[in-house]
Amino acid sequence: MFKRIILSILFSGFLLQGISTASANTSKSLKYPIILVCGAFCFDSVLGYDYWYGIRSRLIKEGADVYVVNLSSLSDNFTRGEELVDDIQKVLAIADAPKANLIAHSQGALASRYAAYIIPGQIASITSVHGLNKGLHYASGLLAAVPGENDVLENILSFFPNWAFNFLEIISTPSRDGEFNSETRPLNQSFVTMGHATTPEAVAEFNQQYPAGLPKQDCMAINNGTTGEVAANHYGDHLVTLYDDNGPHTIRFYSWGGNEETTTNTELFDLFSRYFVKYFVQWSVADPDNYEWDGFMPTCGHALGKVIRLDYTATHFDAINQIAGIPWFNGVSIPAIYASHVSRLRADNL
Repeated sequence: MFKRIILSILFSGFLLQGISTASANTSKSLKYPIILVCGAFCFDSVLGYDYWYGIRSRLIKEGADVYVVNLSSLSDNFTRGEELVDDIQKVLAIADAPKANLIAHSQGALASRYAAYIIPGQIASITSVHGLNKGLHYASGLLAAVPGENDVLENILSFFPNWAFNFLEIISTPSRDGEFNSETRPLNQSFVTMGHATTPEAVAEFNQQYPAGLPKQDCMAINNGTTGEVAANHYGDHLVTLYDDNGPHTIRFYSWGGNEETTTNTELFDLFSRYFVKYFVQWSVADPDNYEWDGFMPTCGHALGKVIRLDYTATHFDAINQIAGIPWFNGVSIPAIYASHVSRLRADNL
């Protein structure tokens, strides 16, 4: 399945993605640059095909100065967080900017939230897109089904994704920001490590250490578990003040998400969600149909800070316009969602 996904991405890139060069409209530029932070299974650009398909170029057209970072594809939240901290500082040096606006997908939201506590003075805002703020319930189910980190079956199941994403690290090329490319990540990608780091239990521990922007209610425990909704007045704080040796720093938190489990029922990510993720979710959630999902995680877990919307007709990978703009089949323009967010950041003087 992972091999099919990777090959699909690569071939889709050759067939469908033209290389465009969009220049920024400086008359409406943002105050701070945008850094796009990828989630698990991430890369910046592979053989000309971007993780953020068609999104970076659209942001540039809206007047943003955009950089793409590449974090370890399969790793824990703290390793990825430290990688992001290092990349943020390098980007700011290149951009000659004091702060950055982070837009993070999936597990990238956790890395961004970690970075906010380490270098709060260098982050203007964090936007969580289909963020993994409540964890991956299928990870708990998978680990429960294959117990023990050294279990033979677990090692067999993890062999291919480990190999595949180590290979991705090798062939990942500079994304088309022209100035910055993350260094090649260590070739020790581990599906098991990522799985243990993204269970709801592990993410709950992470949230206790880095709670900024989180909702004040547990969305998975409202109304005896019959709904995953969080009342608007219980969303997390939009403005959060964090401290370092230089004093207080205010960071704005935003989020959006979707509640579509599949896009076409034939697209590769949809098949993975329908037949793999959904099966293992049942191992850790008694009544998964009580909740809305984006195909990988509960929609209510997308909420962080100021919630823009949680009901986009989009799956987890639709959120980054994959594969090759296929969310169009649901009538959703993913790049347009990001473009509207640039206007939002500009209005907030970011």
